[in-house]
Amino acid sequence: MTDLAPAPAVLRNALGQIVPTVTDADGIVRAAAPNGRLVVAPGQTIASAWGNTTYDQTMQTFASAADRTNQWPAPTEGAQSWLVDSHTPWVFRGGVWRGIPMGWIASIVGPASMVSVGTTLAPVLSLSAPLIAGRRYRAFCQVASSQQTANGQPMSQLNSGNPANIPAGIVRPYWSGVSGNWLQTAAIVGVGVWVFVAAATATETFTFSAMTSAGTNQTGANSAQIAVEDIGS
Repeated sequence: MTDLAPAPAVLRNALGQIVPTVTDADGIVRAAAPNGRLVVAPGQTIASAWGNTTYDQTMQTFASAADRTNQWPAPTEGAQSWLVDSHTPWVFRGGVWRGIPMGWIASIVGPASMVSVGTTLAPVLSLSAPLIAGRRYRAFCQVASSQQTANGQPMSQLNSGNPANIPAGIVRPYWSGVSGNWLQTAAIVGVGVWVFVAAATATETFTFSAMTSAGTNQTGANSAQIAVEDIGS
């Protein structure tokens, strides 16, 4: 009587589709490549190779980047991790751990009441946002104001508490008119965007300031906005 060989183990993904497998020299069946969600069929033994492949497809938690390197020196392409010290997600892409964008960090609309500025740069609106060293951010600022008392060229500026982030983030509204000046009471709209890599882990203050070359310029209540978002790395 001839013994029948056991049926080969089958790995399936969440859709019930069979995942391509290879068999090690010791007979352990594992996924041929870490693609697709790996699940175990009813009654199937979970082999260590299956568990390792699943591990590579799951977001792992580490105390820090150094801890991650120590425990996981050779991650697979597409591996994901979470760092507890900075509360940030990462993906291994192109041989490097890169920050997964976290989106909105902080924003503000203001000022609470109308602010008038003259020929000296003066603060109009400020925002505090927590930054993490080495991650990339986008700072956005917009303002709607009007020129008062005289024709002049309005100018505005967005700066960070750390000059290494935004050393000279100038936001210049469109301007036109005689000799390059806005006519009195003319409406002014300006938008500025600044992308930077945080120089340090700290809560930074972003300040929108404004001035005009002549007379005064007014920013009405809730007519300006500052927003900061994490765009990864």
